[in-house]
Amino acid sequence: MECPHNCHGNGDCLSGTCHCFPGFLGPDCSRASCPVLCSGNGQYSRGRCLCFSGWKGTECDVPSNQCIDIHCGGHGICIMGVCACNTRYKGDNCEEADCLDPGCSVHGVCIHGECHCSPGWGGTNCEILKTMCPDQCSGHGTYQSESGTCTCDTNWTGPDCSVEVCVVDCGSHGVCFGGSCRCEEGWTGTVCDQKACHPMCTKNGVCKEGKCECNQGWTGEHCNIGRSTEEYTRLQWTYTYT
Repeated sequence: MECPHNCHGNGDCLSGTCHCFPGFLGPDCSRASCPVLCSGNGQYSRGRCLCFSGWKGTECDVPSNQCIDIHCGGHGICIMGVCACNTRYKGDNCEEADCLDPGCSVHGVCIHGECHCSPGWGGTNCEILKTMCPDQCSGHGTYQSESGTCTCDTNWTGPDCSVEVCVVDCGSHGVCFGGSCRCEEGWTGTVCDQKACHPMCTKNGVCKEGKCECNQGWTGEHCNIGRSTEEYTRLQWTYTYT
């Protein structure tokens, strides 16, 4: 048996009856169903879901005793709703690379899982104090045997002349590398003086001073919620209180 209007392409026809796909209703699947805000487990406010006790996730669809990503990004294990990350990974879902020593022995900064050491320090975790030898001026300076130090060429600095001088000061949130600033996580800009936004922001918005400004049709802290959902909420409140 044929189904009415072939279910408008929004469902499967079985024995003359339309079985609608999620998001559609009606005998011919012609009507779009209203979204269930926050999965019915939270309250929608200012572009984001505030989950009720016992729920979490952007849509409040994950029980608190479960991990949002049960595989923890492939870099950890889920224990009582919390991802326990393997060494060198961090984040709620173990999705971010981390340094073996996140503090880099207080002699460097961790950027994308790798320690970038301050002048005079080396090693995976910046734990090794470099010793000067005649052949350790990195090809960018001259070894002074009397003082046991290097005299660096123009535009190079550091005990071993291995650090290229940046035109600008990278401040406290970055290091000079190859003549330009490399920023630590959470900071961006030429001199690492601008707060960075969540990576999701760039999909539907623009990051300005650490805050995500959404493109037309999008809202939420990270611009990941369509305006249609927000409009539905406004209408729902209107019908409820008028």
